[in-house]
Amino acid sequence: MITYTKEEIERFISISHSLENETQRDGMKKLLSVYPKIKIFDGLNTNEVKSIIYGAKFQKYNEKEFIVEDGELSNDIYYLIDGKCEIIKNGKKITTIEAGQTFGDNGLLLEQTKRIVSVVAASKKVVVLSFKIDHSNLEFGSKALVKVYQNIMRQLRDKLENVKFN
Repeated sequence: MITYTKEEIERFISISHSLENETQRDGMKKLLSVYPKIKIFDGLNTNEVKSIIYGAKFQKYNEKEFIVEDGELSNDIYYLIDGKCEIIKNGKKITTIEAGQTFGDNGLLLEQTKRIVSVVAASKKVVVLSFKIDHSNLEFGSKALVKVYQNIMRQLRDKLENVKFN
């Protein structure tokens, strides 16, 4: 079990109270309502999630709308709340993502990375929560970041185990 000092907790409280605007507060509120379902946050408590997340946005897409385009620069991570999406590479469908899954995890591993696939809404209503990970808050967030990185590595391992090589 990880414990935090009084100073770390006070630092976290000052950071969480500095959310700049209502849109950010609304996005964070929505993220905190679903974060226990997001596998990259396994083992984190609410305060840890607040310490490393920023730019949370709740977005809706129509069928065939691009959520992510191959080649664009981004470090957003996406959690699919409702609907289905298709992963597309060179015009070909690679796989389908369903509600409850995340995508864009490379954005966390490689800050401001070029996307290597496109993600397209594949159902009439697609609801996504996007967010960014704050790497600068190492005073309080480093322990939480370690957990997130471990969770992402587990997910990548699981994905690779399910890949069928020709």
